Amino acid sequence: MADSTSQPPRKLAPPRFIPPALSETAYPALKTGSGFVSRNVTVRAWGGDEKLSDTQRVQASGLAGCISGTTGGLMRGPRNILPGAFVFTLGGILGQLGLNKYLRHQAQQPAPGPQEPLTERILSSKWSPFSRLSDEKYIEIMEEKILRAEADIALIDDRISDLRLKIQERDQRASTDINK
Repeated sequence: MADSTSQPPRKLAPPRFIPPALSETAYPALKTGSGFVSRNVTVRAWGGDEKLSDTQRVQASGLAGCISGTTGGLMRGPRNILPGAFVFTLGGILGQLGLNKYLRHQAQQPAPGPQEPLTERILSSKWSPFSRLSDEKYIEIMEEKILRAEADIALIDDRISDLRLKIQERDQRASTDINK
């Protein structure tokens, strides 16, 4: 008969290959690194990126995705190996197909002529709050500012002279009031 104080055996969690403290940095690094390394090794083994056809590039990216997904699946447990390999293979293939299409489209476009510098494009944009000024326009703006400043100074001088007159009048009234 079983002892009433005995407890049922505990189920242990499956062993992990990487300690949990490292998982946030190690998982992405291993998955990404394994994908890049495997793609580079495959491309070099097949003669270099310049010699590969679009189909071979898709195959190399699919293989790299498979290795990367398998690596990620191994770290998460045996049940995740096949789904990880499938999803990452599909991602590698679709990504390379999209890149191939983009590169073909870019190759069909005529080569752009010399482009003006970024600062020129920003300054000439209608949305930019800044604009390029010629020397003459800058001198004209500065002369207008000097003229406004001189007008303000003249108004202040008039105000000062008015205040001085009022002070003199007040002083004269005060002196006449004292004499009375």
